[in-house]
Amino acid sequence: ATCVAWGAIDDVGFLARHKNIKAALLNRMGGAALNSNVALNILEQFLLKNKSNIGVMEFNWGALTRFLPTANSPKFQELTKNLVNDDDKNNSNDIEKLLVNLSHEELLTTFIEMLKVETGEILRMSPNKIDANKSIYDMGLDSLMGVELIVALEGRFGIRLPVMTLNETPTIAKLAERIISQLKGEAQESTQEHDILTQTQHIISKHDIENAAEFIDNTVKNLQTEATNKSADRIIH
Repeated sequence: ATCVAWGAIDDVGFLARHKNIKAALLNRMGGAALNSNVALNILEQFLLKNKSNIGVMEFNWGALTRFLPTANSPKFQELTKNLVNDDDKNNSNDIEKLLVNLSHEELLTTFIEMLKVETGEILRMSPNKIDANKSIYDMGLDSLMGVELIVALEGRFGIRLPVMTLNETPTIAKLAERIISQLKGEAQESTQEHDILTQTQHIISKHDIENAAEFIDNTVKNLQTEATNKSADRIIH
């Protein structure tokens, strides 16, 4: 048998019947669907040369790495060394130029537009329809999409963002301010107490707990004490 790992096929099959799914898939891949005639010609070459177990698809590797972390693994280094690294370098240079040449107001406006584009790609909606002052969770972002967005922003801006970033700054406007501060070195690293307090408050907000303020204070103190004494981990239910 001859096995081929086909990518998206444009004019026949499932994707041809479901245009919205095809558009979303290609947007993530950053490439194009294959015409069936092209696919059949490739299949002919595989049969003539007795080739099998080969993937055939067209995509942009930089776009793919945004939601597929394994795309940066060593086995794909031949694909990534000339493509992803160049993209990262260009992104870094672009951001550095913006930081130097734009005023704070201009930089904020520019970053907001960039964040709208990144968010729009994940939510599958036009950046023009995204309200920078509205919570991105209210626009349909879920936890998995949030992870995807954090990964995309880290790659785009060349920074590390804590896991709680989107909970602390859930609007694009606030997120842009935070990124600017971090890039300019104005943002201070969170202390252990701040990290514990933020995560505890987030958990408490999901549950109806009496005397929440007292519970948070006691929990933070207990966690800090346990961390200092290197005692066993505490599980918060």
